[in-house]
Amino acid sequence: MRKKSLIFIVFLLLLNFSTINFSESFDDTTGLGVNLNVITCNNNNVCDTGEDFLSCPSDCGGGGGGGGGGEIPILEFFRNLTVTPEYTTANIKWNSNSPTIYIIKWGTTEEYKDGTLKNIHFNYDHSVDLTNLEPSTVYYFTIESDNYNGVKQIISNQTFTTLTPIDKIAPSNVTNARISSTISGIVLSWTNPEDKDFAYVRVVRSTDGYITDPFGGKLVYEGSGQYLRDANVEVGVRYYYTIFARDTSGNFSSGYPISIVHNPPTDGIVKIDKEVPSTTTVTTVTGTQEINYLLTQGDTKRDFKSGVTYEVDGNLKFKITALFKEEDQNMMWLEIRDTDRVVIGRYFFGKFDSSFSSKEVTIPAIRGNGYYTVSIWRYLNGEEQLIHQAGINMTTAAPKVDEKINEIIKNPTVATTSKVFTTGGIAVTSLGLFISLFTNVFSFADLAFVFLRIWSLILIFFGLRKKSRPWGTVYDSITKQPLDPAYVVLQDLEGNEIATAITDLDGRYGFLVPPGRYKITAHKTNYTFPSTKLMGKKEDELYVDLYFGEEIEIKEGEEVIAKNIPMDPIKFDWNEFAKKDHKLMKFFSRRDIILYHISNVLFTIGFAFTIIEVFIIPSLSVYIALGFYVVLLILKNTVIRSTSSYGRVKDKLNDDPLSFSIVRVYSLSSNNEVIHKVADKTGKYYCLLPNGKYYSKIENKNTDGSYTLVHTSEAIEVKRGYLNKVFKI
Repeated sequence: MRKKSLIFIVFLLLLNFSTINFSESFDDTTGLGVNLNVITCNNNNVCDTGEDFLSCPSDCGGGGGGGGGGEIPILEFFRNLTVTPEYTTANIKWNSNSPTIYIIKWGTTEEYKDGTLKNIHFNYDHSVDLTNLEPSTVYYFTIESDNYNGVKQIISNQTFTTLTPIDKIAPSNVTNARISSTISGIVLSWTNPEDKDFAYVRVVRSTDGYITDPFGGKLVYEGSGQYLRDANVEVGVRYYYTIFARDTSGNFSSGYPISIVHNPPTDGIVKIDKEVPSTTTVTTVTGTQEINYLLTQGDTKRDFKSGVTYEVDGNLKFKITALFKEEDQNMMWLEIRDTDRVVIGRYFFGKFDSSFSSKEVTIPAIRGNGYYTVSIWRYLNGEEQLIHQAGINMTTAAPKVDEKINEIIKNPTVATTSKVFTTGGIAVTSLGLFISLFTNVFSFADLAFVFLRIWSLILIFFGLRKKSRPWGTVYDSITKQPLDPAYVVLQDLEGNEIATAITDLDGRYGFLVPPGRYKITAHKTNYTFPSTKLMGKKEDELYVDLYFGEEIEIKEGEEVIAKNIPMDPIKFDWNEFAKKDHKLMKFFSRRDIILYHISNVLFTIGFAFTIIEVFIIPSLSVYIALGFYVVLLILKNTVIRSTSSYGRVKDKLNDDPLSFSIVRVYSLSSNNEVIHKVADKTGKYYCLLPNGKYYSKIENKNTDGSYTLVHTSEAIEVKRGYLNKVFKI
């Protein structure tokens, strides 16, 4: 008995000087904690790693025993919180100074609706993997955490962004490339791809053959424009050009090859090269291996055999793959021509895998019904050889009705129509007329007639006014649709070339010239100039001041030549059809034609009835209406021309012109050069631009002929289709 008492006393002494605790183990299915291992508490009032309120209550929130104990330490449930995002997953880690359980919620908004995870095991260290996330997306998450004692802590509005996949998809090639030889050099034009991430084009050339590397050959142009003039060329030499498109991720398209022998015309008439193929016979090149071809569109793959016609959906891109039995490093390209033998597109075959056992080319959606010839060419032993040829029938399904309605609703022209009728000038001018119109209303029929007259006058006023804009337009004499690219040449009366211009998508051009006498010629594939259908007319439904090749006299103060040039179609032009279908034009609307015809009919009927009323039932309202019609008749035949369509570059100290300075215009969003213009000797420049936001850089010409950057402007918003800012440097 005495021995047992001694042991009990020793046990009490030990308990007084040290705390014997047990670490916990958790059942994986129930989360029930069971103490197994002996852990010593150091009683330093700090809840260290390995201690918790069960093993060390004095340090981790259990109090200090009788007498009030020590301070309760701060509980930290979210130590070292880190997020490691990937493209479609994210890992979230943190630790706590007390074992906790948690609930985590996440989503693309602060409502956290995408997912929830719950953990019922008490742990110090926590790691959560979120899956099925969208790349390049901001996610929000919140964590609610509880410890053994039921203490709760929450963190909210935590964010992370998943990674953006590396863009390895090449942009589409340019289309509708044209080339011509002029007195001042070789001129190329093209249509930039519609890719949303398109950045600019890079044009390189060689005299030895086509260049397949965008950084090979001689660089002749880099920018987001759609034409260039290469003046550094020699007569009689064939020049090979490749036009590469680049996207914002740095990927280049396969390249559009085009070539010409520089033979400028001696008669001053520029002709766009029709690029007649050197041969139409498919040749099997001796000593080369057999090549098989595949046509792929969507999930469908077919053998692409020579001499066979294949059905292709014009709304989708498709792919042609060349399969070799052994490595092949010869240059190959694919060419598409329409039924008029006009080149729609060219594409170099790119390497498909790590070897040269296959090459492929991707053709963007053509969106034009009809038959097309697909030819595959190879450059071998210094010559171009046609090695494969097949046909495709392109079928484009009609868009759904609801999609067409949405397009119409979103059309800027339709959206602004309502604004036109709210202008204050119309309201003030019409007030007196409206009062007088209602003065002599004696019956319901009279009231209906008054409303009809009011509506007619409104339509007439807005439909009969001729739109005079500070540029000339080259357009289809039948459809009135602007033409691009059209090549416009300004000549003196001796036939010498003074200036040239290539029209934009809206068919626009213009020349800033000194006083003198000039003539204009216009050229466009599938069209002829001058128009015989409108010959002798001064105006039509939409355009005034029509031009048919006559002499133009520019007097002092009339520096800009901006004649409207109709051209007669001689063949169907798929390029113009596609442009209309894609609604690419910003300054042309068929609504204007319809409104013009309606207004003309209403004007004629209304004017006739008003004159009859003057003699039958004369009244104040009738005389006012007649006067209004007379004013409209004058407006109908009066064209008010825009002024100051050109800009100037001046010295800010003395207002002297900075003669022959270069005005470079850059897109504010992409920082790419859009266009540049050279001022004349009086410092004037003429610059047509799509509406948008830009900035400009001015380069002054030095006495030695070099140029120096002297000014970079602030942001400039173009609202009327041209830049006419006066720069004072």
